Amino acid sequence: MKFSLRVAATLSLIALVSCVGQIKVHPEKKPETVSSSSHMVPTVIDSLEYDVLGSGSHASVTDGYTTLIRNPDAFNRLWSSILGSSMPAPDIDFGVYAVIASFMGQRNTGGFSVQPVRVELLSDDRVRVVLRNEAPRKDQVVTQVLTSPYVILAVPVGQADVLVMFEDN
Repeated sequence: MKFSLRVAATLSLIALVSCVGQIKVHPEKKPETVSSSSHMVPTVIDSLEYDVLGSGSHASVTDGYTTLIRNPDAFNRLWSSILGSSMPAPDIDFGVYAVIASFMGQRNTGGFSVQPVRVELLSDDRVRVVLRNEAPRKDQVVTQVLTSPYVILAVPVGQADVLVMFEDN
């Protein structure tokens, strides 16, 4: 029995050493330790101003999605796919700003919209963009037409990570 315990302990140690050999640590970052304080929810440091580049109810996009754009080529493609050549895309400094485009998807009536609520700088250096998809009240009179609501924002994020959240209506 002692022999089988030694063999099991040795095999466990070999397995542990082989797993440790596969751990990679970034040379400029210290390894993180897990504690109750390392999983704190980030706090809001500041509110950021943003620009609404476009919004409306008739995008040529029928699927609902939200996207982050950090380069002019992708932005120009998106802009022309929504507005065609009727209005040129605004100039954006992508070293300072990113573009957030949110599409609600196709709806059977009017009264729907995508609204920006707030943009915040968080304590973990991320930027949080809060949007709200709004729907008409049940007793509201609406147009009987297919719509596809959208909003396009320019948000000052630099190279920060961006978190997009939707607030309940």
